[in-house]
Amino acid sequence: MNNSIAVRPYSRQDRASIRRISCDTADKGEPIDKIFHDREIVADLLTRYYTDYEPHSTWVAESGGNVVGYLNGCLNTRRYYKIMLFRVLPRTLVKAFLRGVFYKKESWIFSMALIKVWRRGGFDRKIPLYKYPAHLHINIDSDFRGKNIGRILMERFVELAGKKGLNGIHLTVKENNANGRAFFEKMGFAKLDRYLIPQMDHNSYIIIYGKEIARVG
Repeated sequence: MNNSIAVRPYSRQDRASIRRISCDTADKGEPIDKIFHDREIVADLLTRYYTDYEPHSTWVAESGGNVVGYLNGCLNTRRYYKIMLFRVLPRTLVKAFLRGVFYKKESWIFSMALIKVWRRGGFDRKIPLYKYPAHLHINIDSDFRGKNIGRILMERFVELAGKKGLNGIHLTVKENNANGRAFFEKMGFAKLDRYLIPQMDHNSYIIIYGKEIARVG
């Protein structure tokens, strides 16, 4: 690995960098802007739980004093669902309204796509949380991919989950994200299920991967 890159635990001053990277990589590793215009709302939905409610499960990769990648982790997905539903989502919806998000045409198109997918049975995640209670998200700046950063970030979180006595970890990736799928499969994740999600002009699928881990201690 490049010696100029260091992986360390998350600290509060990394929050803005994580939010920026989340938006720069949200669409199969590319910027979210062509799908959704308001980065503040996207960053809230993608990262706020991890940075504000479970920061001890996040790691960052740093180069030259700048954060260039991160792993957002969660040790208890049921807790994540509750906090997202009752804290993060309500506040984000209010913020979106105040920022005029719902007056944008693209927001209504996206909302209609959400309803259509829901009516077709989308969003039905069949994840056996008793077996894979933890989950994670990895995102790395485009200029720093291929430098083994993802593997080291993953190893840090797997070690933490093992020390906490957890059985396994799951994650999700877009079906058409070939590079992401190849990386996770190389790291020992196996396909569990898939579910439908909306896009602005079409629908696509999300693949759910799971990995059993050894308990430590």
